[in-house]
Amino acid sequence: MKARKLAAILAFSAVVLVAAACSGQKGQDYAGEPLAQVRGSVVLASAPAPAQATVVMAWTNFAKQGDTSVAVQLPAQASFPSNFTLDIVVAPLPEQMNDFGGNGKLPNEVRIGLAGIVAVAPGTDLSGRTRPVPVLGVVEDYEVVYVERDAVPNTIAAAFLGGPLRAGFHLMRVVRSSLSSVDQYKASQACYAALPPGTSEQQRYVQCHPSDIFDKLQEAEQGFDTNITLKLAPAKQLDFPNTF
Repeated sequence: MKARKLAAILAFSAVVLVAAACSGQKGQDYAGEPLAQVRGSVVLASAPAPAQATVVMAWTNFAKQGDTSVAVQLPAQASFPSNFTLDIVVAPLPEQMNDFGGNGKLPNEVRIGLAGIVAVAPGTDLSGRTRPVPVLGVVEDYEVVYVERDAVPNTIAAAFLGGPLRAGFHLMRVVRSSLSSVDQYKASQACYAALPPGTSEQQRYVQCHPSDIFDKLQEAEQGFDTNITLKLAPAKQLDFPNTF
């Protein structure tokens, strides 16, 4: 599953954005400054270190048939690859977000953007990719989400986000289960089997997502003030978030 996810995340086209020196989250209509800023440090898990790297955010739409991804290449400030700062200056496009409402079938659901953060070699052709891009590193324990409007309690979106988050950008911590994959699968199947007949797909997800096989998301306690870590290593040594 990790290899499939890697291919899905990194088969993308790219939009290059202009970075600006600012911190924190701003309203979507605040022109001239980032909507959110991600700060991080880089650790080297194995030698030799790449001479240079580019940080990439990949918005992944997994809520429709077949995962699709669009990456946003963000120029890194400061002293990358020791430290980096990413300014997010636009929200993801509608086609880059996950529509849990099924195109209006569930009007209380909201669209969610989910982005992983990876490092690739500078000059990598990011446009119109049909093959996976070689990865130099990944942020293993955090992802970025964008909530189009306030999430409603007891919905798929709220369950996926670990709570009814407000509209805007959020830095999310990836929480991995202490159970083995086999025990996770058994717990998930037991949850679904225990649901009463006629339970809606929405409520099936709400009830059983806490015990399913995927990593969970929780909003980082310090939000975008959190200093995240990007790990540089061969792909087989990286623990990619498995949140979908």
